[in-house]
Amino acid sequence: MAWIGLLLTGFAVGIGLGAVFFGSLWWTTARMAGSAHPARLITVSYLGRTIVLAIGLLMLARLDGLLLIGSLPGLIMAREALTRAATRQRLPVPGSIQEGRTSDGRA
Repeated sequence: MAWIGLLLTGFAVGIGLGAVFFGSLWWTTARMAGSAHPARLITVSYLGRTIVLAIGLLMLARLDGLLLIGSLPGLIMAREALTRAATRQRLPVPGSIQEGRTSDGRA
């Protein structure tokens, strides 16, 4: 029965890693239009997201393979949940007029 606990722990960690990965992806795409250096923003964001995800998955794999297996459905569920939340609620773009700021960034 200990394997169930490992799978559930991996699932929870997978949800956290997925929330960080896909949340920062949403943040990056929302900031691209207003960025002075969009290529730099995309590159740094991609590297940061990928490094965090890779380190997290490698740590799970080194601890126990069941943790890694349990994390994969958590990653997928986090992606689905964030995608649905962003499209259903039409989340405001950070720093946009929807958030109460003008196009030049003043409040």
